[in-house]
Amino acid sequence: MEIGAVGLRRAAEGRLGQLLVSSPFIGAVLAILTWPIVSIVPGTGPDPSWVAGLYMAHGEGLRFGPDLVFTYGPLGFLEVPALYVQAMWILAFLYQAFLHVALAISLLWVARRALPLAVAAALCFVLQVIGLLEGAAVLLAFVWCFIALDERAPRFAVPLVAIGGGALGAIELLGKVNYGIAILCLAAMVVLVAPGRRRNCALFAATALGVFASAWFAGGQDLSTLPDFASRTAWVVSGYSGAMGTDIGAHAWERIAALAAMALLVTGAAAAGWRAPWPRRIASVALATLFSFMAFKQGFVRQGLGNTPEFFALVAAAGLAVASRLPRQSLWIGALRRAAPLAGVAVVAPLTVLALIVLPTPSLWHSLQPRPHVEYMRQGFEALLSGGERERLTGEARRSMRATYRLDPRILRALGSRPVHVDPWEVGVAWAYGLAWQPLPTMQSYLAYTPALDRLNATALSGGEGPAAILRQSPPATGAGGSVDSRYPGWESPAAMRAMLCHYRPAVTGPRWQLLERTANRCGAVRPLGVVRSQTGRQIAVPPPPAAGELVFAKVAGLGVGGWEALRTALYRARERTVTLGAKGAWRLPPATPEDGLLVSAPRAIDYPGRFRLAPDVRALSFGIAGASPRPLTVEFFAQRVDREPWPRR
Repeated sequence: MEIGAVGLRRAAEGRLGQLLVSSPFIGAVLAILTWPIVSIVPGTGPDPSWVAGLYMAHGEGLRFGPDLVFTYGPLGFLEVPALYVQAMWILAFLYQAFLHVALAISLLWVARRALPLAVAAALCFVLQVIGLLEGAAVLLAFVWCFIALDERAPRFAVPLVAIGGGALGAIELLGKVNYGIAILCLAAMVVLVAPGRRRNCALFAATALGVFASAWFAGGQDLSTLPDFASRTAWVVSGYSGAMGTDIGAHAWERIAALAAMALLVTGAAAAGWRAPWPRRIASVALATLFSFMAFKQGFVRQGLGNTPEFFALVAAAGLAVASRLPRQSLWIGALRRAAPLAGVAVVAPLTVLALIVLPTPSLWHSLQPRPHVEYMRQGFEALLSGGERERLTGEARRSMRATYRLDPRILRALGSRPVHVDPWEVGVAWAYGLAWQPLPTMQSYLAYTPALDRLNATALSGGEGPAAILRQSPPATGAGGSVDSRYPGWESPAAMRAMLCHYRPAVTGPRWQLLERTANRCGAVRPLGVVRSQTGRQIAVPPPPAAGELVFAKVAGLGVGGWEALRTALYRARERTVTLGAKGAWRLPPATPEDGLLVSAPRAIDYPGRFRLAPDVRALSFGIAGASPRPLTVEFFAQRVDREPWPRR
């Protein structure tokens, strides 16, 4: 009996020991220690405001496509857990928690196939602690897709890719569209070359279509709006690299390091699949190429805004999956024949070092400490389990946001219960004050960066179904500070701005906010004033308004992306466009929308009062394209009569 008891104890200790060193257990611990340091409490600013819009869209019954156009779809709220709507936040929190834990376990599992456990755990900790890893869903898909191509992969790997990749890709397609496309492409590459292709392809297609359809209808959408959702989302995605590229605190060496990291990852993928059948070899390289390109676009279109260090973290984490498949008995150089773990370190370590270098030091020191991660996880789960805590956090957020916005009581009284659009981007004010929100299709004006999106907004403002009122926040009077990417506020969505001037009059104007209300069209016919053929870098004289009650606008052709720059934009981003407006300084421009007509001058009697004016009222302007030789421009000037109204000022 004593011997039996000892045996049972040793067996239990053995099972406990196996559990403590297992990938699920250690991965779960790593997930806790690297929990994203992101507040679940709503806030103010351009990004928190579009998050508010994703949540409020469902409450207002908006249809994605006809009523709302964005890079996120009806499930976009899943990508950004924030306590705007409690039930939706619970779904988003659980979804992101699942992705975080699944990624931590998966990364550790692949890392320890090539590296000692201690080294693997340390690398996984550093990579997940660096940033938010916004592309976590795509990284998770890449890891299992790459492993599924290995002949030593678990038997469940290919079915997991077929079912899990189809489901995750469909959810992300309705969440963040480019993530969904990437995941579906990654999974499709695997099921097309893995054994059991016919069965797996059918399983993948059925899962993806089934989950997409279920999620689409569960999100309150109907079948008739699907074409608009697809086509208009394509407008947003295709125009992003041309209009939204920027450098803020960026370094040129980061791009060189990124290209080297991508080359290293693809080379490693080629080496990992060297002995596999040629379809798997091609698929391995294609997986690494697609993933690294997606990570590059996410990190370097808007370089220096936090996405850049995450590029290196994403590629380094993908390198763990690549390292796990590197041949252990036969490497290219005989001296490394028995050193496959060193090859894995060679793939991952340089990228990890680069990620640490580009992350700001205070943020890095804060991120490496376990306490903040555990505290944010505690806050999230406490809110998940307590409705009272959710109510408390929501109430605090509303009070804090109202203290920041300081909306004039006169505006609230004048607005009443009428539906309102918020210009240019602070959608959160509608949530903070409980307003009836009726946005333009592109809910933030700086995102209407293509002619199609701009005209969509202009049509909404000109038609009878537009919002009854518009709440405008005061833009900067001079200089580029305070606007998104230093763009001139009155020229964001230029066709829509002119439509707003024609169809909306100021009801209340204060120092910080202005309320516009719909009125009859007060604009007359458009008359041509003349055409100027010039080139970038040269001053162009602006003709004065022909009469006291007329405005002048200019349609500028020649600033768009074309030729070789179109390829540059597809692979990276467009060159920066600028316009110099005399004493108002230099401002950035999207390449395409100047063709829609930039409001250049308008008498004070017909423009909006004070800091809310749309026209810069300059006598000359000049356009530039960074890093490009002078290009020909054609500028057509037009005049339009605008009827005066007795507008209240303040």
